[in-house]
Amino acid sequence: MALNENMMKNINPMDSMLNPASREMKQERTKSVEIPICDIEENEKNFYSVDNVEKLILSIRVGGFTNPLLVFQKADGKYKLLSGHRRLKAVKELVKMGSWGKDTVPCIIKDLDNVYFPDGREEITDDEKEQFILIQQNDTNRDYTQEDLLEEVARKSALYESFKQKGVERILIGQNPETGENVYQELSGKRTREIISENMNVSQATVSNIMKINKSGSELLKEKVAEGNVSIGTGKQIASLPVQKQEEIINQSQGEKITDKDVEIYRDNEIKEDKKDSIDGVKLDRESLLKDINRLKKLAERYDKPDLTPNQYKRYQRALETLEKILN
Repeated sequence: MALNENMMKNINPMDSMLNPASREMKQERTKSVEIPICDIEENEKNFYSVDNVEKLILSIRVGGFTNPLLVFQKADGKYKLLSGHRRLKAVKELVKMGSWGKDTVPCIIKDLDNVYFPDGREEITDDEKEQFILIQQNDTNRDYTQEDLLEEVARKSALYESFKQKGVERILIGQNPETGENVYQELSGKRTREIISENMNVSQATVSNIMKINKSGSELLKEKVAEGNVSIGTGKQIASLPVQKQEEIINQSQGEKITDKDVEIYRDNEIKEDKKDSIDGVKLDRESLLKDINRLKKLAERYDKPDLTPNQYKRYQRALETLEKILN
């Protein structure tokens, strides 16, 4: 079934990531429970920005806490976040302000054992399930930063490649709100960038550009793209160059933002330098000359050929004469 934008907005991924037996208990399990804030750990796998929670704090103060956190219970009895890192941060700020009024927060508890893959692949690890749920829950209705985009594409690339290697042909991502039918993300027969493009509702060209930056970009370039000082398109152009040249472009840029114009100027200057080198020639310093002489000495020490033919001797003489003219 093809996914359209309206359908994707209304899909609740977790509603249908359960096996049939567990789905019968959905209503009971999705009731929120109060969990002590001190028992909830932030998820180290979360890479989405948790900055700028001021508006969220105001929204909670005015309208209440209407969207419970999503957590799973660890072996030690504590809970780890799957979704709601910004909400938890806002709650903690409200606690500091004395505006929360309790030491618990509403949560929905999810069981990783009930995460359902239609192919029934037991090879899928709990770590992969945790990562998959975290991304699926956090990538909807989100204003992406470029840092979010870089990291989400990198994480999804790794996950989908792993799923395909383990024989998973499709993943269940939600239900059609109009028909109640399951909605799947097809993996089989598709390139990873195509799958990510469909899943994130961005163009394949954008995904391809991000993958190029992640694969070939220098750490400095990735940092500038994540900060928003280099666009995805410009970043892809820069990532196509050797790492040294990538950093030269960034360091030579006149402004904080690095644009296609900066790349164009750098390439124009390279062409000018190449032309200048062809006119001015190449400087031969004493050290380089001595190195070349030593190379010839080593060749002479190993030389054990018979007498040269007349033509070979003439070429040898001409080479010596040419070298003398160059060095005089």
